[in-house]
Amino acid sequence: MIKSMYIYIDFLDKLMKRLTKDKYNNHINAISAALNKPHNHHFAQMFVANYLKDKDLSMNAESTIRKAFKNDAVLKKIPLKWPHKAPFRIIVTTSNNVENIDLVDLAFAFFDTSYLSFATALFFHGLTEQVVKSFYVSKERPTPRKNNKKVMLNNDTLRTEFLKPARKTQNICQYMGYTYYLVERGYAGYAGVVSKEIVFNKKKLVKQISGLERTLIDCAINPHYAGGLSELIKAFYLAKGNIKYQKLFDIYHSMSLIYPYWQRIGVILENVVSKQGAQTWKDYFGKPKNDFYIDKEYRSSWEFDNSWQIHYPKGIF
Repeated sequence: MIKSMYIYIDFLDKLMKRLTKDKYNNHINAISAALNKPHNHHFAQMFVANYLKDKDLSMNAESTIRKAFKNDAVLKKIPLKWPHKAPFRIIVTTSNNVENIDLVDLAFAFFDTSYLSFATALFFHGLTEQVVKSFYVSKERPTPRKNNKKVMLNNDTLRTEFLKPARKTQNICQYMGYTYYLVERGYAGYAGVVSKEIVFNKKKLVKQISGLERTLIDCAINPHYAGGLSELIKAFYLAKGNIKYQKLFDIYHSMSLIYPYWQRIGVILENVVSKQGAQTWKDYFGKPKNDFYIDKEYRSSWEFDNSWQIHYPKGIF
């Protein structure tokens, strides 16, 4: 009788442990399913904490589940290669096998709010013949700069600034032969950023991406992120007939830019898109007030367009 009682107690104990383990596993599996795509590891830990907050679990149960997501057994670290000079290194994890992650999903794992931009956006808008081997991922500062007051420009300060090489992001990492460029942009309320169906590796995805007009503006501001000046000019040419000038102006205006990049856009419009479109663009701004440059690293051998008051390399158009 006593022996039978001990066997029964042992059975109940094992049953309770199994039920408890199954209960833990149900929660772990639910969280794992939600974190199947790549995520910033900090976000993943926040997700676990918020998930547990809504569940009526004991402290011991919460502790057990938290521990499961703090080792590599459930959330596996994606082996990103960061350069030695990278200002920061973002840890990205997934509950999936790291070899199976979608490379576009990885692009959206670094920041909570971001979008595909520059050369990557040119590709998905059909504005370049270059094959995607890099992902440009942009995020905006959450608020406008406090010192973003109207700056008085003159030709001397502009010349000094545009003699310099372009500044490039150091926040770069590599994975599976692809390079990810993480670019912080000034606050513009994500003007011109859209949800768009894109196709990559024969897979359809709906992702946040700079729209056609925002992409052209961004690339005009930073031609080095577009693949260079010739790729920028080709992109405007390929966009011919699809540019909505009012939208182009509205987005440009929302960006509160200091330098007169509109002159750069204007001379490209006039030479490769449409003279009428270029005049429409100029009518928004009026007569240029300063000499400007189509790119950084200005050289004295460059030619000068009097109408747009802009310097550009000979033969670029």
